[in-house]
Amino acid sequence: MIRPKFRTMLQLLANDGGDVLIAYDLDRAVRDPRDLEDLIDSKVLHG
Repeated sequence: MIRPKFRTMLQLLANDGGDVLIAYDLDRAVRDPRDLEDLIDSKVLHG
């Protein structure tokens, strides 16, 4: 599933547009394992 807003959020987090992602449940933030991997990779690679 392509999630344009999720990709935008990853770009903002990677480019110092924010330091934290808050979600009341993990399944609200990431819909599949690949989304979680992308989120982790973006913070690991970009701090």
